[in-house]
Order: sequence, then structure tokens, then C-alpha cells
Amino acid sequence: MPSDADVLKALSCALHDSLMVLAPPGWTRIELELVSSSGGLRVKELSAKGAGATQPAPRPPLNIDAREEASRLGEGLTELARILATHGKPWDGGRVEVVRGKDFSEWKLLLPDGATRWSTRLLSAELEALVFTDELFDLLRGTHPAFQSLQAAFEARLGQLAGHEFSEGDQLLSLKRADGVVRARAQLVGSYTRENFLWVWGWAVEELAAGCCDRVRRVCAPEAAQPGLSALWREHFHCDEGFAWALAGHVMVAIGARGLVRVEAPGLPAIVLYAVLEDPG
Repeated sequence: MPSDADVLKALSCALHDSLMVLAPPGWTRIELELVSSSGGLRVKELSAKGAGATQPAPRPPLNIDAREEASRLGEGLTELARILATHGKPWDGGRVEVVRGKDFSEWKLLLPDGATRWSTRLLSAELEALVFTDELFDLLRGTHPAFQSLQAAFEARLGQLAGHEFSEGDQLLSLKRADGVVRARAQLVGSYTRENFLWVWGWAVEELAAGCCDRVRRVCAPEAAQPGLSALWREHFHCDEGFAWALAGHVMVAIGARGLVRVEAPGLPAIVLYAVLEDPG
């Protein structure tokens, strides 16, 4: 059973992920003002400061509802306050201060007089293993314009789908339309289960033929586990469906595919994303 220290560290990492989604890119200091509600703490205001007068990069295309993420941040802080109270460190939930440097991020829970009730530091190794990082944001910004252009053209050509079949052995995706069936080579990118918000990369599923995910695996590079890109090399994690789509879009461009197809998984409460390598014909 994990200790309270382990729980607090995991919770701090989850809170930082939420903050990365909500805060403007390039932030170095965040102040959160919170209010209590019947459901716990909720974020009233987020104030951010960046490094100097440099114009921050545009917000990356994460496809995450900011209000829902702010709600998750409030829920996490509510749980943090509960754990601290059991250790004799009650916190009124008023203000939080987060300072980010090159190799660390420091969280402070502040009392009304400005004193620190509790603090923790996340160091480089912990920050680099988070899902939402500057490194990932840079990748998504870089490939998003190409993804938008390719996907719009692909969907216009493909039209409405009525079903699909995928042959793992030869990586052939058959797409059923009203006017017949079109086929194209494809890679299985991953699957998303809405019931528990779980994204699973195709290459992480041992039962699948390796060839149907090999190009995707090379881009994700799980063996290298590149710092800052754990969203690519973690086998699975919880996230919003829109974020899974954004990741798949990046991979689609990186492997030179023509577009993404989203289909229902046969007999399962999940969707599957395929990157189509050629124009269906």
C-alpha cells in the first residue's frame, strides 16, 4: 500500500499536469485563488507571469475543455487539503503559488497571512515524466498545421463510413461506404475507452501483430523513453478523448500518413484510431 508521501508526490504530479494544460505557455510563476464550494475547492482565478517580455508561443492544440480541467485541478487540491488535515496541517484552500525554474517546479499552499502551510518540489526527472510538457507542446505545434490540412482533405475524399474491417497481417483497412468498400494500407495507432478515459497505444497490445503498429512504435520510441515525451512512450494513461486525437494526429503526420480514421471497436466500448497510409481506393 502506498505511503502518504507517495500519494502526495503522485498528486503533486497530477496537479502539475493540470496546471500545464491551463496556464499560458512559457509561464514561470502561477498564483491560484480558490474558493470553497459544496463539492470542495474550485479555481476562482489563475494569474500567470512569464519570462521577461518575450511573446509566449501559441497554446498547443490539446483539445481539452479548460473548465473541466480547472474542475479536476480543484478536485486534486481538495484531496491534497484532506490528506494534509489528517497530518495536523489544516489549510483553508485560499491561495496556491507555483514557481517554475529550469530544473524544478515548486508548489506552495499559502495561509491568509502569506505564510506557507505546505510546499513540495518537483525536480527534472519528475517533470520530464509528466504527460503535459513543453517538449510535447512543441511537437504538437509543429505538426498541427499539416495535420489539419491533411485531415480536412482526407475526410472530404472519404465521406461517410458505415463500417470497417482491419487485416493485421497485411495492414489493410477496409472501409465500408454507401457506394461500396474502399481499401488502404493503415497503421493501428491506438484505442480509447470512454468509460474510463483510457488511451492505449496499439504497439502496447501484445496480441496485435507487430507490423500493424511498427511505424507508430518507431515514432513513439518507448525504448528510448525520451524526457518530456512520456505521452508518446507510456503504454497507456488516462486523458480526454480530444487529447488522444491530438496525439494520434501528430503521429499520423510523423509517419507520412494521409489521414486518421476513428471507428468503433467491434464488441468493445471503445474507439480505435487508424492512420491511413494512402488514399483509399
